[in-house]
Amino acid sequence: MTTTINGRTFQITEDTSDHTNLRKHIISQGFDGTIWMGFSARTGRQRKDIQSMIYRTPSGKFVIAVSLTA
Repeated sequence: MTTTINGRTFQITEDTSDHTNLRKHIISQGFDGTIWMGFSARTGRQRKDIQSMIYRTPSGKFVIAVSLTA
């Protein structure tokens, strides 16, 4: 699936198997929706690729919960 967050296009999947402890931590902090993995490749003037864990709010909006890119 594709979504746009803060002007960047992310390819997102529900596969969080590599980060199960981080996913549990995010849920324990009060995120009650679905946690997705997202990847945004740099395009145009953007300087780096971004990999993030993305939270889907109950209203359906996607929000970056944790950025896995330094």
